[in-house]
Amino acid sequence: MTDYKFRVLAYSYIGNGISGPAVVIRTSGYGTLLAPQTVVAYKQDAQRIVVEWCCISSCIYLSSITTESSHVLIDGLLPFTSYGVSVTSLNDQGEGASSPEVVVATDESVPSAPPANVRVRDLISTSTIQVDWDPVPIEYANGKVLGYHLTYQEKVGFSNFDVQKPTMSRQYSEEKTDVILQDLTPFTTYKIQVRAFTRKGDGAPSSPINAGTCNCPRDLYTNWASYPPYVNSSLPDGLIGGIFGSFFIKMITDICGTCLNGHGVTSVHFDNDVTGFSLKKETPNEVKSSISDKSHLSFPVNDYVNEEHEFVPIVKSPGIAFITLKDTDNSHDSVLMNIVFQCWPIVVMCLAMPYLAAIVV
Repeated sequence: MTDYKFRVLAYSYIGNGISGPAVVIRTSGYGTLLAPQTVVAYKQDAQRIVVEWCCISSCIYLSSITTESSHVLIDGLLPFTSYGVSVTSLNDQGEGASSPEVVVATDESVPSAPPANVRVRDLISTSTIQVDWDPVPIEYANGKVLGYHLTYQEKVGFSNFDVQKPTMSRQYSEEKTDVILQDLTPFTTYKIQVRAFTRKGDGAPSSPINAGTCNCPRDLYTNWASYPPYVNSSLPDGLIGGIFGSFFIKMITDICGTCLNGHGVTSVHFDNDVTGFSLKKETPNEVKSSISDKSHLSFPVNDYVNEEHEFVPIVKSPGIAFITLKDTDNSHDSVLMNIVFQCWPIVVMCLAMPYLAAIVV
């Protein structure tokens, strides 16, 4: 860009005339605007890149960014995304040549969305819950998904989850989108969440879903003995009689409920176990000595202390109180005679009853 001064004058064969006023004309600088040299770009993090170039004597136009520096930081970009960058020289006369395009990608980040369509299938057994989900949508992955973290938390009784046992976690590969949680506690509700992870860490968790295990197994095996009036021998329909028999099955039905997606209603066995061995014992003491993991319910048991099994009292049995006279200095014979004399009306009545009965007949 150069300034030139021009004057105009007339001339003839005699010579030059008087020149007019000077006029200044500036040439355009466009022809001198070369493309920036050695343009490089590199990632700063998941949302920023840096572009650098060899500086020339002009402003630089980079996309919508104008700077007089030889480098610029571009932020607000999408994670794990490739961008094409070129640099153009700029002055007050307009744009010059552009540099060749340079491709640069932002860094990875954690997924910004959870796995889609998380679903559970519960009440299939006393120790398992099935969990399925769809992968994180590609536009929210923000990197290469390396796998999934599934967390589950046990709920105890009717309390809230925030005061429960510690949250458990299991990790699965990126190809795994359906799992079966095993070794769970019977009759328990769990809060389940799934999240994807990249090398940068865990992404957003899915909305919590509650799922439960069945209350009881398919079959319950007893360990029992006849002990009237509490337990009588088994009836023809395979059940038991006595005080226990009147409410035992109903109690099990109410407690166990129905395993909707599994075995359905629990069956209680009083006759034989899976090997054909008789479940009935001869005495209550034999019942107590036969308590083991092979039997789910043992009765009647008057008391039992063992850390491996729990004793649950169901029926309180009545006791008998004996009232006796305190010994005195009198002999037993004297005491006995005094009692007989004091009860003479009853003795007379007992002797008269046979005669009265004979008269009534």
